[in-house]
Amino acid sequence: MQVSASTHLPASSIETVDRELPHSPCIPPELVSLILIKLWEAPLSSHERSSSLRNISLVNRTWHTLIAPIASSDVHVFSYDNAHALSENIYVHCHYRDSFIGDARWLAREMCHCLTFHANGNPLGADLSKATPAFWESFGFNQAIATFMYAVAWYDRLPNLRHVSIRYTDWVYNDIVLHAEYGCFPRHVTHLSVHHSFSAPACAPSFDTPIIQKWVRGRGRHPPTNFGCIRHLLLSGMPMAFMATLVLMCPKMETLEIAHPSQLAVLTLLPATLRTLVLCHPGVSVCRETMASWALDTALDAGLFPKESDSQRRIVLRSGTPDPAAFTELRRTCQSFNAELVYERDDSGTRVRSRVC
Repeated sequence: MQVSASTHLPASSIETVDRELPHSPCIPPELVSLILIKLWEAPLSSHERSSSLRNISLVNRTWHTLIAPIASSDVHVFSYDNAHALSENIYVHCHYRDSFIGDARWLAREMCHCLTFHANGNPLGADLSKATPAFWESFGFNQAIATFMYAVAWYDRLPNLRHVSIRYTDWVYNDIVLHAEYGCFPRHVTHLSVHHSFSAPACAPSFDTPIIQKWVRGRGRHPPTNFGCIRHLLLSGMPMAFMATLVLMCPKMETLEIAHPSQLAVLTLLPATLRTLVLCHPGVSVCRETMASWALDTALDAGLFPKESDSQRRIVLRSGTPDPAAFTELRRTCQSFNAELVYERDDSGTRVRSRVC
Protein backbone atom coordinates (compact mmCIF):
# COMPACT_ATOMS: atom_id res chain seq x y z
CA MET A 1 0.00 0.00 0.00
CA GLN A 2 1.31 3.42 -0.98
CA VAL A 3 1.13 6.12 1.61
CA SER A 4 0.94 9.69 0.28
CA ALA A 5 1.55 12.92 2.14
CA SER A 6 -1.44 14.96 3.07
CA THR A 7 -2.24 17.75 0.65
CA HIS A 8 -3.84 19.90 3.32
CA LEU A 9 -1.81 22.74 4.81
CA PRO A 10 -2.07 23.89 8.40
CA ALA A 11 -4.38 26.82 9.09
CA SER A 12 -1.44 29.01 10.03
CA SER A 13 0.18 28.31 6.65
CA ILE A 14 -3.04 29.15 4.84
CA GLU A 15 -3.24 32.51 6.62
CA THR A 16 0.36 33.21 5.70
CA VAL A 17 -0.30 32.48 2.04
CA ASP A 18 -3.49 34.52 1.88
CA ARG A 19 -2.02 37.54 3.67
CA GLU A 20 -0.61 40.13 1.25
CA LEU A 21 3.05 40.85 1.57
CA PRO A 22 3.79 44.42 2.76
CA HIS A 23 4.82 46.83 0.01
CA SER A 24 7.64 49.35 0.19
CA PRO A 25 6.38 52.82 1.14
CA CYS A 26 5.76 55.06 -1.84
CA ILE A 27 7.93 58.18 -1.97
CA PRO A 28 5.90 61.24 -2.99
CA PRO A 29 7.00 62.76 -6.31
CA GLU A 30 7.47 66.13 -4.58
CA LEU A 31 10.09 64.63 -2.26
CA VAL A 32 11.81 62.84 -5.15
CA SER A 33 11.93 66.12 -7.06
CA LEU A 34 13.58 67.91 -4.11
CA ILE A 35 16.15 65.12 -3.80
CA LEU A 36 16.97 65.32 -7.50
CA ILE A 37 17.31 69.11 -7.37
CA LYS A 38 19.78 68.87 -4.47
CA LEU A 39 21.71 66.20 -6.35
CA TRP A 40 21.87 68.24 -9.54
CA GLU A 41 23.00 71.36 -7.67
CA ALA A 42 25.91 69.48 -6.06
CA PRO A 43 29.44 70.07 -7.45
CA LEU A 44 29.82 67.07 -9.75
CA SER A 45 32.40 66.22 -12.38
CA SER A 46 31.42 65.58 -15.98
CA HIS A 47 31.51 61.80 -15.50
CA GLU A 48 29.57 61.95 -12.22
CA ARG A 49 26.90 64.19 -13.70
CA SER A 50 26.39 62.07 -16.82
CA SER A 51 26.36 58.86 -14.78
CA SER A 52 23.81 60.30 -12.35
CA LEU A 53 21.57 61.41 -15.20
CA ARG A 54 21.77 58.01 -16.87
CA ASN A 55 21.13 56.03 -13.68
CA ILE A 56 18.26 58.25 -12.54
CA SER A 57 16.53 57.83 -15.88
CA LEU A 58 16.66 54.04 -15.47
CA VAL A 59 14.93 53.92 -12.06
CA ASN A 60 11.39 54.24 -13.39
CA ARG A 61 9.25 56.51 -15.52
CA THR A 62 8.47 58.84 -12.63
CA TRP A 63 12.13 59.52 -11.88
CA HIS A 64 12.87 59.96 -15.58
CA THR A 65 10.00 62.44 -15.89
CA LEU A 66 11.19 64.42 -12.86
CA ILE A 67 14.88 64.65 -13.80
CA ALA A 68 14.23 65.77 -17.39
CA PRO A 69 13.00 69.31 -16.57
CA ILE A 70 15.64 69.73 -13.85
CA ALA A 71 18.49 68.86 -16.22
CA SER A 72 16.97 70.94 -19.02
CA SER A 73 16.58 73.98 -16.79
CA ASP A 74 20.13 73.84 -15.34
CA VAL A 75 22.51 72.85 -18.16
CA HIS A 76 26.22 72.10 -17.55
CA VAL A 77 28.84 72.26 -20.32
CA PHE A 78 32.24 70.65 -19.64
CA SER A 79 34.12 70.57 -22.94
CA TYR A 80 34.46 71.90 -26.45
CA ASP A 81 32.39 69.02 -27.82
CA ASN A 82 29.57 69.76 -25.36
CA ALA A 83 29.51 73.45 -26.24
CA HIS A 84 29.78 72.85 -29.99
CA ALA A 85 27.01 70.24 -30.00
CA LEU A 86 24.77 72.44 -27.88
CA SER A 87 25.32 75.46 -30.14
CA GLU A 88 24.39 73.41 -33.20
CA ASN A 89 21.35 72.02 -31.45
CA ILE A 90 19.84 75.40 -30.62
CA TYR A 91 20.03 77.14 -34.00
CA VAL A 92 20.03 74.42 -36.67
CA HIS A 93 16.50 73.76 -37.89
CA CYS A 94 16.17 70.01 -38.33
CA HIS A 95 13.08 68.21 -39.57
CA TYR A 96 12.70 64.85 -37.90
CA ARG A 97 10.55 62.03 -39.12
CA ASP A 98 9.94 61.27 -35.47
CA SER A 99 8.09 64.33 -34.18
CA PHE A 100 8.83 63.29 -30.58
CA ILE A 101 12.55 64.05 -31.03
CA GLY A 102 11.86 67.48 -32.48
CA ASP A 103 9.37 68.33 -29.75
CA ALA A 104 11.77 67.12 -27.06
CA ARG A 105 14.57 69.34 -28.36
CA TRP A 106 12.25 72.31 -28.64
CA LEU A 107 11.03 71.77 -25.07
CA ALA A 108 14.61 71.51 -23.76
CA ARG A 109 15.51 74.80 -25.45
CA GLU A 110 12.46 76.52 -23.99
CA MET A 111 13.15 75.27 -20.45
CA CYS A 112 16.82 76.25 -20.22
CA HIS A 113 17.06 78.82 -17.42
CA CYS A 114 20.63 78.44 -16.14
CA LEU A 115 23.76 77.59 -18.13
CA THR A 116 27.08 76.65 -16.47
CA PHE A 117 30.39 76.36 -18.33
CA HIS A 118 33.20 74.40 -16.63
CA ALA A 119 36.55 75.61 -18.01
CA ASN A 120 39.34 73.41 -16.65
CA GLY A 121 42.92 74.27 -17.53
CA ASN A 122 44.22 71.19 -15.73
CA PRO A 123 41.85 68.36 -16.72
CA LEU A 124 44.40 65.61 -15.91
CA GLY A 125 44.79 66.82 -12.33
CA ALA A 126 48.55 67.29 -12.51
CA ASP A 127 50.44 68.44 -9.42
CA LEU A 128 51.00 72.14 -9.97
CA SER A 129 52.12 73.01 -6.44
CA LYS A 130 55.70 73.66 -7.60
CA ALA A 131 54.94 74.67 -11.15
CA THR A 132 55.84 78.04 -12.59
CA PRO A 133 52.67 80.02 -13.38
CA ALA A 134 52.45 79.67 -17.13
CA PHE A 135 48.97 79.98 -18.59
CA TRP A 136 47.68 79.61 -22.08
CA GLU A 137 44.09 80.00 -23.08
CA SER A 138 42.37 76.94 -24.51
CA PHE A 139 41.29 78.55 -27.76
CA GLY A 140 39.02 75.67 -28.69
CA PHE A 141 36.84 75.85 -25.61
CA ASN A 142 36.85 79.66 -25.59
CA GLN A 143 35.77 79.69 -29.21
CA ALA A 144 33.01 77.19 -28.48
CA ILE A 145 31.66 79.33 -25.63
CA ALA A 146 31.75 82.45 -27.80
CA THR A 147 30.07 80.60 -30.69
CA PHE A 148 27.35 79.34 -28.40
CA MET A 149 26.70 82.79 -26.96
CA TYR A 150 26.61 84.21 -30.46
CA ALA A 151 24.05 81.58 -31.50
CA VAL A 152 21.86 82.38 -28.50
CA ALA A 153 22.01 86.13 -29.12
CA TRP A 154 21.86 86.21 -32.92
CA TYR A 155 19.27 83.49 -33.49
CA ASP A 156 17.19 84.53 -30.46
CA ARG A 157 17.30 81.07 -28.88
CA LEU A 158 16.91 79.97 -25.26
CA PRO A 159 14.35 82.71 -24.52
CA ASN A 160 14.15 81.79 -20.83
CA LEU A 161 17.90 81.78 -20.22
CA ARG A 162 18.58 84.23 -17.39
CA HIS A 163 21.71 83.00 -15.61
CA VAL A 164 25.14 82.23 -17.10
CA SER A 165 27.81 80.81 -14.79
CA ILE A 166 31.45 80.17 -15.73
CA ARG A 167 33.52 78.07 -13.33
CA TYR A 168 37.25 78.37 -14.09
CA THR A 169 39.87 75.93 -12.80
CA ASP A 170 43.54 76.89 -13.36
CA TRP A 171 42.49 79.51 -15.87
CA VAL A 172 43.47 83.10 -16.67
CA TYR A 173 41.44 85.91 -15.13
CA ASN A 174 40.89 88.02 -18.23
CA ASP A 175 38.98 85.33 -20.13
CA ILE A 176 35.64 86.74 -18.99
CA VAL A 177 36.74 90.19 -20.20
CA LEU A 178 37.37 88.75 -23.65
CA HIS A 179 33.85 87.32 -23.80
CA ALA A 180 32.48 90.78 -23.08
CA GLU A 181 34.67 92.25 -25.82
CA TYR A 182 33.25 89.80 -28.36
CA GLY A 183 29.93 91.60 -27.90
CA CYS A 184 27.89 88.43 -28.23
CA PHE A 185 26.54 88.11 -24.70
CA PRO A 186 22.75 87.53 -24.84
CA ARG A 187 20.85 90.62 -23.78
CA HIS A 188 18.13 88.66 -22.00
CA VAL A 189 20.68 87.17 -19.56
CA THR A 190 20.49 89.18 -16.34
CA HIS A 191 22.58 87.09 -13.90
CA LEU A 192 26.29 86.33 -14.28
CA SER A 193 28.42 84.19 -11.94
CA VAL A 194 32.21 83.95 -12.30
CA HIS A 195 34.12 81.49 -10.10
CA HIS A 196 37.88 80.85 -10.06
CA SER A 197 39.77 78.04 -8.33
CA PHE A 198 43.38 76.87 -8.56
CA SER A 199 45.14 73.59 -7.87
CA ALA A 200 47.87 75.45 -5.96
CA PRO A 201 48.40 79.07 -4.85
CA ALA A 202 51.40 79.34 -7.17
CA CYS A 203 49.11 78.77 -10.15
CA ALA A 204 47.13 81.97 -9.65
CA PRO A 205 47.96 84.26 -12.60
CA SER A 206 48.99 87.87 -12.25
CA PHE A 207 47.37 90.76 -14.06
CA ASP A 208 47.89 94.48 -14.57
CA THR A 209 44.80 96.20 -13.17
CA PRO A 210 45.35 99.69 -14.73
CA ILE A 211 45.86 98.23 -18.21
CA ILE A 212 42.79 96.00 -17.98
CA GLN A 213 40.59 98.81 -16.64
CA LYS A 214 41.83 101.17 -19.35
CA TRP A 215 40.92 98.52 -21.92
CA VAL A 216 37.50 98.02 -20.32
CA ARG A 217 36.67 101.73 -20.29
CA GLY A 218 37.54 102.08 -23.96
CA ARG A 219 39.62 104.76 -25.57
CA GLY A 220 39.32 106.56 -28.89
CA ARG A 221 37.54 104.49 -31.51
CA HIS A 222 37.01 101.52 -29.20
CA PRO A 223 33.72 101.46 -27.26
CA PRO A 224 33.70 100.44 -23.58
CA THR A 225 33.73 96.71 -22.91
CA ASN A 226 30.86 95.82 -20.60
CA PHE A 227 27.93 93.58 -19.81
CA GLY A 228 25.14 96.13 -20.10
CA CYS A 229 22.40 93.57 -19.47
CA ILE A 230 23.68 92.16 -16.16
CA ARG A 231 21.64 93.05 -13.07
CA HIS A 232 23.03 90.42 -10.65
CA LEU A 233 26.76 89.64 -10.44
CA LEU A 234 28.35 86.91 -8.29
CA LEU A 235 32.16 86.70 -7.96
CA SER A 236 34.43 84.28 -6.11
CA GLY A 237 38.03 83.08 -6.10
CA MET A 238 39.69 86.18 -7.55
CA PRO A 239 41.54 89.23 -6.18
CA MET A 240 39.46 92.21 -5.13
CA ALA A 241 41.21 94.35 -7.74
CA PHE A 242 39.96 92.14 -10.54
CA MET A 243 36.50 92.04 -8.95
CA ALA A 244 36.52 95.84 -9.18
CA THR A 245 37.23 95.51 -12.89
CA LEU A 246 34.24 93.23 -13.43
CA VAL A 247 32.04 95.58 -11.40
CA LEU A 248 33.12 98.35 -13.74
CA MET A 249 31.90 96.22 -16.65
CA CYS A 250 28.34 96.01 -15.25
CA PRO A 251 27.06 99.62 -15.24
CA LYS A 252 23.42 98.60 -14.63
CA MET A 253 24.07 96.11 -11.85
CA GLU A 254 21.59 96.06 -8.96
CA THR A 255 22.98 93.21 -6.79
CA LEU A 256 26.62 92.28 -6.18
CA GLU A 257 27.63 89.08 -4.38
CA ILE A 258 31.24 88.58 -3.28
CA ALA A 259 32.58 85.37 -1.76
CA HIS A 260 35.14 85.77 1.04
CA PRO A 261 35.60 89.53 0.58
CA SER A 262 38.40 91.70 1.94
CA GLN A 263 39.35 95.37 1.65
CA LEU A 264 36.06 96.57 0.18
CA ALA A 265 37.58 100.02 -0.32
CA VAL A 266 38.97 98.66 -3.60
CA LEU A 267 35.41 98.77 -4.95
CA THR A 268 35.40 102.52 -5.48
CA LEU A 269 33.37 102.51 -8.70
CA LEU A 270 30.08 100.89 -7.74
CA PRO A 271 27.30 101.83 -10.18
CA ALA A 272 24.52 104.15 -9.07
CA THR A 273 21.97 101.40 -9.76
CA LEU A 274 23.43 99.11 -7.07
CA ARG A 275 20.96 98.41 -4.27
CA THR A 276 22.28 95.28 -2.52
CA LEU A 277 25.80 94.13 -1.61
CA VAL A 278 26.05 90.51 -0.43
CA LEU A 279 29.11 89.32 1.51
CA CYS A 280 29.31 85.52 1.40
CA HIS A 281 31.15 83.29 3.86
CA PRO A 282 29.14 80.09 3.35
CA GLY A 283 29.17 77.51 6.10
CA VAL A 284 31.67 79.25 8.40
CA SER A 285 31.35 81.45 11.47
CA VAL A 286 32.42 85.05 10.94
CA CYS A 287 34.62 86.42 13.72
CA ARG A 288 35.57 90.00 14.54
CA GLU A 289 38.89 89.69 12.67
CA THR A 290 37.10 88.64 9.49
CA MET A 291 34.75 91.60 9.70
CA ALA A 292 37.71 93.91 10.27
CA SER A 293 39.37 92.56 7.10
CA TRP A 294 36.47 93.92 5.06
CA ALA A 295 37.32 97.50 6.09
CA LEU A 296 33.65 98.23 5.52
CA ASP A 297 33.66 101.41 7.60
CA THR A 298 36.58 102.77 5.58
CA ALA A 299 34.86 101.85 2.32
CA LEU A 300 31.60 103.52 3.35
CA ASP A 301 33.44 106.64 4.45
CA ALA A 302 35.24 106.73 1.09
CA GLY A 303 31.90 106.61 -0.76
CA LEU A 304 31.32 102.91 -1.43
CA PHE A 305 27.75 103.67 -2.50
CA PRO A 306 27.19 106.52 -4.96
CA LYS A 307 25.24 109.51 -3.66
CA GLU A 308 23.12 109.98 -6.80
CA SER A 309 20.20 108.30 -5.02
CA ASP A 310 18.91 108.79 -1.49
CA SER A 311 17.42 105.29 -1.27
CA GLN A 312 18.78 103.05 1.48
CA ARG A 313 21.23 100.34 0.41
CA ARG A 314 21.30 96.85 1.88
CA ILE A 315 24.43 94.97 2.91
CA VAL A 316 23.70 91.28 3.45
CA LEU A 317 26.02 88.99 5.39
CA ARG A 318 25.35 85.43 4.21
CA SER A 319 27.34 83.03 6.38
CA GLY A 320 27.39 80.87 9.45
CA THR A 321 26.98 82.44 12.88
CA PRO A 322 28.64 85.87 13.11
CA ASP A 323 30.20 87.41 16.20
CA PRO A 324 27.15 89.10 17.78
CA ALA A 325 28.98 92.05 19.34
CA ALA A 326 31.02 92.83 16.22
CA PHE A 327 27.96 92.46 14.00
CA THR A 328 25.96 94.89 16.14
CA GLU A 329 28.76 97.45 16.04
CA LEU A 330 29.08 97.12 12.28
CA ARG A 331 25.33 97.46 11.82
CA ARG A 332 25.37 100.76 13.71
CA THR A 333 28.21 101.98 11.51
CA CYS A 334 26.23 101.11 8.38
CA GLN A 335 23.16 102.96 9.68
CA SER A 336 25.19 106.14 9.96
CA PHE A 337 25.85 105.88 6.20
CA ASN A 338 22.19 105.18 5.31
CA ALA A 339 22.89 101.47 4.74
CA GLU A 340 21.11 98.52 6.34
CA LEU A 341 23.19 95.53 7.44
CA VAL A 342 21.21 92.27 7.65
CA TYR A 343 22.14 88.65 8.24
CA GLU A 344 21.12 85.52 6.31
CA ARG A 345 22.20 82.13 7.56
CA ASP A 346 24.03 79.91 5.07
CA ASP A 347 25.29 76.47 6.12
CA SER A 348 25.84 75.24 2.56
CA GLY A 349 29.62 74.85 2.93
CA THR A 350 32.35 76.23 0.70
CA ARG A 351 30.38 76.18 -2.54
CA VAL A 352 28.86 79.54 -3.48
CA ARG A 353 25.80 79.44 -5.67
CA SER A 354 23.65 82.30 -6.89
CA ARG A 355 20.06 82.00 -5.73
CA VAL A 356 18.40 82.71 -9.05
CA CYS A 357 18.09 79.29 -10.65
